[in-house]
Amino acid sequence: MNKWELARYIIDGKKSVDTVLFLVENGSKVSNIDIRQEVNDAKQKFYVSICVVMDKCFPRKKKTICSNLIISAIYYERDKNFAHKDDNYTAKEYASLQEIADEMIEQIRAVKELCSEFLPQELSLDFVAFDSKLFRIANGITKDIEEEVLNIKHPGRNRAIPTDVPTKEYKIFYDTEDIKKIRLFSKLVCVWKKLCNIYRMESLELTFFMEQIFGCR
Repeated sequence: MNKWELARYIIDGKKSVDTVLFLVENGSKVSNIDIRQEVNDAKQKFYVSICVVMDKCFPRKKKTICSNLIISAIYYERDKNFAHKDDNYTAKEYASLQEIADEMIEQIRAVKELCSEFLPQELSLDFVAFDSKLFRIANGITKDIEEEVLNIKHPGRNRAIPTDVPTKEYKIFYDTEDIKKIRLFSKLVCVWKKLCNIYRMESLELTFFMEQIFGCR
């Protein structure tokens, strides 16, 4: 994997932390759902994602990097609990959701530091208490309300393009895995916050492009 593909997994991990932080601040607003399951789902994605980064950066060196107690604890959760269930797994007890979030922040920072040589210099960890699905639940945002807001922000978004207007077709970039399918220097389109943005896959523009893709939900 190249550095931006690895960055995607770090950011996936960071977004899992964001989900837990959102629950810390807004748990009472979403008490009608299974918060315990939401936290478990976020932690599963978190540990699987950041272990992908370490596995790719340090193949066949797991034992060596696990001399660091934080890294060892990460692999323990991934290997014994989230990748599959071991009979001898012992779950850690937490006093609060904030304690869970604090531990995840410490762990992902340790992974970023450990793997810094293999990650983009532009990558930073900026935690935000946000989860798009839970935000909608907490604030009662239905599909109809969202459509109404989008129609106000982007008038004419559902209008058909006149047949006499020249158009072009572009490949849509959804995921870093798509890098393998797109020819270098070809044009592409990414769907970003309901808008289309066109970039050329050249080094500087690609860096900016990746930052925009992974900086939003």
